[in-house]
Amino acid sequence: MKQTYLILVLIMSGFPLIAQTNSVMSGQTEFEVKAIYGTVKGSFEPPSGKVIFDLSAPTKSEIDISIAASSFSTGKARRDQKMLEGNFFHSELFSRIQFKSSIIQPLDDYYLATGMLTIKEVSKMVALPFKVNKNPDGSLALSSTFKVSRLAYGIGRPSFMLKDMITVSMNAVIK
Repeated sequence: MKQTYLILVLIMSGFPLIAQTNSVMSGQTEFEVKAIYGTVKGSFEPPSGKVIFDLSAPTKSEIDISIAASSFSTGKARRDQKMLEGNFFHSELFSRIQFKSSIIQPLDDYYLATGMLTIKEVSKMVALPFKVNKNPDGSLALSSTFKVSRLAYGIGRPSFMLKDMITVSMNAVIK
């Protein structure tokens, strides 16, 4: 009985060392979308949230991050304000854009996080590719570039002036 108890204590005390909950320490979120007059580039605040990531067992990992919709910025005040209104992000009512993984799979030289992306009131299952690098201080650098349909999430209306697909690049350092 004492051996069983000792084994359970060792297993339970070692678990946090294997898969730790990490906070997002820093990062950036950038986007670009094609428009009739060129490519519109901009950013959001860095992502925030919690990540449980185990390099030795990535399928047991989890990602739950979000960004503030109100942090949308292209450097053009009138356009930025319009994007926060009801037709686009409606940031007063829907303050966060969130991704929560349900499964993470290791692939060749990257990982694939499948989960729910929620923008405004719309949640859709998506698969986001990402890379992970271990930094000298023990933190992990995660990076992902993916495309999202703005119309699928009710961001604006169909228009010849603005394309549907948005390219998003997100980087985060977790520790």
